Amino acid sequence: MEKTIKQIFKEYLEEQEKLLAPRTYKYHQDAIAYLEHCLNGYGHSGLSEADKKEFDEAYEKGVEFCDLFGPQILDAPNFAEFIGYFYPKKVACGRDAAKKVCGATINLYKWLIKNKYLLQEEDGDEIELKEAVEYLRDTFKEGMEQYCNY
Repeated sequence: MEKTIKQIFKEYLEEQEKLLAPRTYKYHQDAIAYLEHCLNGYGHSGLSEADKKEFDEAYEKGVEFCDLFGPQILDAPNFAEFIGYFYPKKVACGRDAAKKVCGATINLYKWLIKNKYLLQEEDGDEIELKEAVEYLRDTFKEGMEQYCNY
């Protein structure tokens, strides 16, 4: 059975806990917790009809998005929605904390690609990691300018 998003996030955090200072690790924990909350609330909106049906049936039984799907269902727009909209608009935070959570989220995105949890191709093209990271950073900056006034 393939791992769920929640299981992959746990694996990521276990690895990061061994590598990072406790204070830095805390931002990674926060990023994962908020991202999981975002995906559980909004992740289903981009699903195919078949996946929406599967999600609706599971959700009625109390199963959330991150407990149902594997990471291959995620893509850069999921991460962009999180750091460009959800985090700056829905989470009360200062700019410094937001930058650290954004960095942790981008680190997670890179880790998912490196560990082949995200598909290496989107629409037949190789994922250009540098371009994807720039896209995520730009989305974060735009979201912060629009939603975070402190």
